[in-house]
Amino acid sequence: MNCLLVLAAMIHYFILACTAKGGYLNPGFNDTYSEPYRVTRLKKKGYTNEQVTLSFSRAMLDALHTVVTHEKGMPVAMVGYFEGKTDPEIFDLASFHNELGAGSNKVVREFIGLTKDEKKRVVTFINNRIGKNLK
Repeated sequence: MNCLLVLAAMIHYFILACTAKGGYLNPGFNDTYSEPYRVTRLKKKGYTNEQVTLSFSRAMLDALHTVVTHEKGMPVAMVGYFEGKTDPEIFDLASFHNELGAGSNKVVREFIGLTKDEKKRVVTFINNRIGKNLK
């Protein structure tokens, strides 16, 4: 179970780090803020970055949860937004960005998940951990 907690924390970190750089899982997706929103960000917080990082208020990324539970007797780690754990408004906002599309253009910024490189790092971590446990 300890390994699973570390793994869940690792995945949580990968999602936050990738999003903070404006990285998303949509293939070939490159998103910049609209001109009116860019001006708002500059006036309110002095942000000059044009890459969408979903961090203007931090509320959505701060509400990302890591949950370790059991399903059918097997331990399961999940990272995301969960009904009953996440403020309903944040839950809806994350759903719009990740799945349904946000704003008038319905832009989908898929950020819940891992890149191929991150998946490889997770597999390496698991293999190393299993190898240590078998010795």
